[in-house]
Amino acid sequence: MKSALVVTVDGINARFLGAYGNSWVPTPHLDRLAAHADVFDFFIAESLDPAALFLSSVSGVHAAAIELGCVPKSVGFFNAEIKSVLITDDPVIGALVEDSFDEVISLQIEDQDSDIASQSDSDYHRLFAVAAESWQNQNAEQPLLFWVHTKGMFGRWDAPIEMQQWFKGEEDPPPFSFLQTPSLQLEADYDPDERLKLLHGYAAQVCQFDQAFGELKAALSTPASPSMTIFAGLRGFPLGEHRIVGQGQGGEVKSVKMVSGKEMTPVGLHAEQLHVPLFCSHAGEDAAGKRLPKLQQTGDLYGIIKNWFDGCDEPLGDEDARIANLDLCAVSLGNQAIRIQTSAWSYSHAMGSP
Repeated sequence: MKSALVVTVDGINARFLGAYGNSWVPTPHLDRLAAHADVFDFFIAESLDPAALFLSSVSGVHAAAIELGCVPKSVGFFNAEIKSVLITDDPVIGALVEDSFDEVISLQIEDQDSDIASQSDSDYHRLFAVAAESWQNQNAEQPLLFWVHTKGMFGRWDAPIEMQQWFKGEEDPPPFSFLQTPSLQLEADYDPDERLKLLHGYAAQVCQFDQAFGELKAALSTPASPSMTIFAGLRGFPLGEHRIVGQGQGGEVKSVKMVSGKEMTPVGLHAEQLHVPLFCSHAGEDAAGKRLPKLQQTGDLYGIIKNWFDGCDEPLGDEDARIANLDLCAVSLGNQAIRIQTSAWSYSHAMGSP
């Protein structure tokens, strides 16, 4: 009986994974999935709004259109034979689609004032433990869409300090000890060591997610492994590449350069905000994966899943690309800008400018 596991992660940057060329952040469990999966080289987020992005992934409507008020006529995979389950640590997402899934479990993460003592206590591990228990309670004789969504890097940064130490050189600054998600704008003359701390903290979060994901995959091997596994990012997490960290100015921690008494907030859309990973494993671990260089975007997740449940051997063919893509360009909207990307070039234009 067909069963699909879909794991979506907010804030995961493609360039931090081995499948996209990273060699300094160990992600063995995601690498193992990628080795037997279709790896989409250019999976581009359509927006910076996580709610719009998630709605796009379960409706096929472009996230920018959803932000502009285009309400999807249908959300979810309406097939009476397929049971759909969503487990998430984002109550906003859970409430948004509670009528679109047969079962929704929203895990409320309690705020804590100190760093996490062990990996087994992390938010990822707790979310995936709930998912594993729910999986065991499903009817193996019924087709199943089992979706796990996490706030990811936009959630708490609770990786142990010891994990951050993996990336620290002898002369590097000491690691952060924090839980709050970094959200700030770097000054024009920022200290590079402060950004290095952020990179190490983010890398530790990626490692912690990878380990929790590996445990989830192992737990879901009984009573039967998913027939298809999809791992996808919703949007990226800026780490100061253009002076923006996280969601930029607006968090409790801010560092804003003042010019003529005004806060100068960079506008525009950049690769670190939009280029996210997408793996689709549907042929089993005995099959070799392949690279897919064509452009795809968030809403294409809907087509991949729907086509697979409808019986297509290849979940996404050339004819299934949406009009917004046409395998020629990807269009993204957010941060007061629009960005158009092709396989050869990208162009970002600030709203309101000539």
